[in-house]
Amino acid sequence: MKIIKLPLLKEEIKKRKVAAYTRVSVSSDSLLHSLANQVSHYTEMIKKNPEWEFVQVYVDEGITGTSTESREQFLKMMDDARAGRFDLLLTKSVSRFARNTVDLLESCRELKSLNVEVRFEKDRISTFNSDGELVLSLLASFAQAESESISQNVKWGKNKQMQDGVYHHFSRCYGYDWDGDIYKIVEKEAEVVRFIYKAYLDGMSPKKISELITAKTVTGKNFTRGTVKDILKNRIYIGDRVLQQFYSPRVRKCTRNYGEVPKYILSDVHEPIIDRESFENVQAIMQQKAKETPKKTFICFSGKMKCGHCERALCRRTLHGKKIWKCQGNEISKTCHARYITEEKLNEYTFSICEDENEFKMRVDHIKVYDDYLEYIFKDKTMKMIERKEPKRRCRQRK
Repeated sequence: MKIIKLPLLKEEIKKRKVAAYTRVSVSSDSLLHSLANQVSHYTEMIKKNPEWEFVQVYVDEGITGTSTESREQFLKMMDDARAGRFDLLLTKSVSRFARNTVDLLESCRELKSLNVEVRFEKDRISTFNSDGELVLSLLASFAQAESESISQNVKWGKNKQMQDGVYHHFSRCYGYDWDGDIYKIVEKEAEVVRFIYKAYLDGMSPKKISELITAKTVTGKNFTRGTVKDILKNRIYIGDRVLQQFYSPRVRKCTRNYGEVPKYILSDVHEPIIDRESFENVQAIMQQKAKETPKKTFICFSGKMKCGHCERALCRRTLHGKKIWKCQGNEISKTCHARYITEEKLNEYTFSICEDENEFKMRVDHIKVYDDYLEYIFKDKTMKMIERKEPKRRCRQRK
């Protein structure tokens, strides 16, 4: 009897699903060229490896690495990792992945718990190595310290220039246009500014003034109560420039200056639209009204707040001493990652369309909160959208 041994069929090798992440913090031509080269490099490298399956190269263009909250592709990458789209992530270096130590370690730990390996090519680190996290912590600390040092140097330089009367930030302002050297009056818009000041001095409220204006703002939107108040308080209309109205208490965290750091006023740097006497009279009236009118706040948001992403109700919580409204999808099931909104901003946006709490109760049915805007749904079935202007912050998913 003859016995023939049949060879085993070659077992098919399971390919690793590989993705890459890259980022540049400034949208300059040279850096964008470097970014394109990185994308090409990773795409070619992954596709050449017979043991790898190309998934995607995630690219954040002109975004800071000090926070993950504003990096759309980074957040998409994390969502794809949770969905099991890849099991190996390549990136150039620790500083390209994140310059914030907490964000870096939290992200890498979550990816490791999802059985996703992260390889930092330049630093020759893998999160699957035993000493990977220790080395990552050290490198991330250096990257964060470097970023903070650069930030402090830039702040010092800008502050010194402002003390010397030099300013670099030129934004389009209603009533003026920038000609490359100085603000020039746009007469058609200047007429609206003069009307606003005259009407207010005659006793008209900002809300009533906004309803009478048919012109559009520089962004093409209708005038609101808040827009009118901003114009009434802006010293640019008397020919002055106020420097350092905003400052950064932390790296890449810009906030309005309420006296935490000095402000600098440059007087008579361009042609005024309003005379100083009228401006000072308006400020005096506004200050007097502020003293006589009790501070308004809405206490009737409960039951009217909905998440625009998952339709769940928003709940009121305290974060760092501030009241916020966050989606219950993050609070309870940890499934929704929508941005929260502070009650301070919610009041500000609501006051731009409602004079007081009674008007809010009578008109507004509910509010839908999206990442970039709010939708006020009125009881007469109409709707008004308001753009969110606060810095982007997301609720972190709890472990």
